[in-house]
Amino acid sequence: MLLNQAIFVAAVAAWIAVFGVILIVFIRTIQADGLGVAMRRIFSERLVVLLLLVAIVITLVTSSIVFIQPQEVGVVSSVIAPRGYREQPLDSGLHLIIPIVEQTYRFPTYLQTYTISTVPGELPPGTAGTIAARTSDGQAVYVEVSMIYSIDPAQVIKIYLDWQDRYLGDFISPLVQGIVRAKVSQFTVDEVNSDRRQELENQIGQALASEMASYGFTFRRFLLRNITFSPEFAEAVEQKQVAFQGVTRDQYRAQQINILSQAQAGALERLGAALALNPDVLTLSYIEKLAPSITTLLVPNNVPFLLPLPTAFSRAGAVPSVTVSPTPIGQAPLFDTPIPIFPSPPPVGTPELPATPEIVGTPEPAATPEVPPTTQP
Repeated sequence: MLLNQAIFVAAVAAWIAVFGVILIVFIRTIQADGLGVAMRRIFSERLVVLLLLVAIVITLVTSSIVFIQPQEVGVVSSVIAPRGYREQPLDSGLHLIIPIVEQTYRFPTYLQTYTISTVPGELPPGTAGTIAARTSDGQAVYVEVSMIYSIDPAQVIKIYLDWQDRYLGDFISPLVQGIVRAKVSQFTVDEVNSDRRQELENQIGQALASEMASYGFTFRRFLLRNITFSPEFAEAVEQKQVAFQGVTRDQYRAQQINILSQAQAGALERLGAALALNPDVLTLSYIEKLAPSITTLLVPNNVPFLLPLPTAFSRAGAVPSVTVSPTPIGQAPLFDTPIPIFPSPPPVGTPELPATPEIVGTPEPAATPEVPPTTQP
């Protein structure tokens, strides 16, 4: 490419020099000898002829030297060739052709991407935003795709004869759209929207590879970029998914309740076994459930129960240091009136213990009857 540019610049400079010299000679001759002499002198001036020959040679050399880039391959169209073209393509490098009677056409050999998408700037000329297709159950889907391909250098002559530079719009685009529609029609809409989407992509790629190889192209990769469904079907799928999520949530909750029930049943079973071995476990569990700050009353020691004693202290949050000892069994109480287990608290002040009734006086022992003296006979 640099060599071609250098030769082209040299040719342009030679032609500029030729026209400059001709103009100078022509103006000077007109001023000195007139127009007729000036016209004859232009074609007889050695310098002008020499520069003209140099410009022509440089131009021919420029036209005869062709440099093919590493990512290109060339096809030579020739007037003197039997078939109108050279049967061997031009690989990358410097080549010579016959000027005027031969012309070179360049084709890229690098990877190219053909895309059908709704993203702005990604659409090739003459293509639509999506490929409209129908599934086997009649649902409309809209597909966005990308295909990576390249030109086979060994078959570039075939591409030149069949398509020239029109292969993208006249071959690639119709082929991709047709195969995509044909393969989508073999799947249901649920299969297209499931894990079989990869299978659909593979089938499209295999069909494209087979068709493109017969026309001189090398298939590289096919990608299903996006599949869009009709609004009605998309809404139905969303409702179905929401219902499925609700069922899944209910099943999870039921499973959690079942696990909790089994755990509680196991705990009750273990507790029953412990009670069978040691009945005092139930008493210990009851004691542990009582708050540590509650005031309690101990009933007779042969009754293992703890009863709360509600007082003004417990309602106020205070804990009185009052201990009521159990009455031993068989001992008579000191007072006739029974003590209530839950006495009413005094309205104001510190609660007082019920006063112990005093015993008035000490009962005197009964008089011993006197025994009459015994009379001796």
